[in-house]
Amino acid sequence: MDIDLAVCDIEGCLTINKKQPIDTGILTKVHAYCELARVGETAPLVLCTGRPQPYAEAIIQTLDAFFPLFPSVVENGCFLYFPVDDIVLPNPAIIGREKEFRNIRTLLDQTIVANHQAKVEPGKEFCISLNPLGGLNPSELQKIIEKTLPDNLKQMIFIVHSSSAVDITPVGVDKASGLKFLSEKTGIKPEKMLGIGDTAGDFPMLSLVGHPACPANASDDVIQLVKDRSGYVASTPNTAGVWEILLQHKLIK
Repeated sequence: MDIDLAVCDIEGCLTINKKQPIDTGILTKVHAYCELARVGETAPLVLCTGRPQPYAEAIIQTLDAFFPLFPSVVENGCFLYFPVDDIVLPNPAIIGREKEFRNIRTLLDQTIVANHQAKVEPGKEFCISLNPLGGLNPSELQKIIEKTLPDNLKQMIFIVHSSSAVDITPVGVDKASGLKFLSEKTGIKPEKMLGIGDTAGDFPMLSLVGHPACPANASDDVIQLVKDRSGYVASTPNTAGVWEILLQHKLIK
């Protein structure tokens, strides 16, 4: 297949979820895949995640996915992270918007966080991520956030949830805009990318890449999107599903 770059989410794909052990057996195979990619025998594998740079760095270290020319997308498109040079580049779309996001963070701290409905996920430089508390799931928390924020602030932001958190980024910043930024830096067109995701936060990425795919544990709407775009839905979940997708796309010889 005409694939020059594999792009993969972390949670629900390379890992299971928060507080769940990592399938190190399958990740060992992905590690071997990255070794082949570094010598040009297959497409490099990078991340496209809502997680912050330090978390992405740890996964990259685990996989030995160090490719000098190929950064990962972190914080839902807010930044590109080049692990070899340890450089983080901001998406041009977030520049100059720090004040409005501080105001949103303050309001959320005074309402939803103060009411113990969520806690702020630490470690992020720009994107705001909230983990649900009190028995709420991310979908329910997103609805509460949307009711809490006034219309003038909601018009400035993009709200989406993953399997573990609700992520808030500026309008125009999501995993697709992050991939477009990556495309500008690498010269690889999105249609030559394989994208692997599992939740609503991956919609923009899966709608942009030429080869969308998802593991069996993906949400129903993600599975439908992948099918509608003639992509591949794995029969196995999480890390095993990612490995199956790499095999299906003949990226492993």
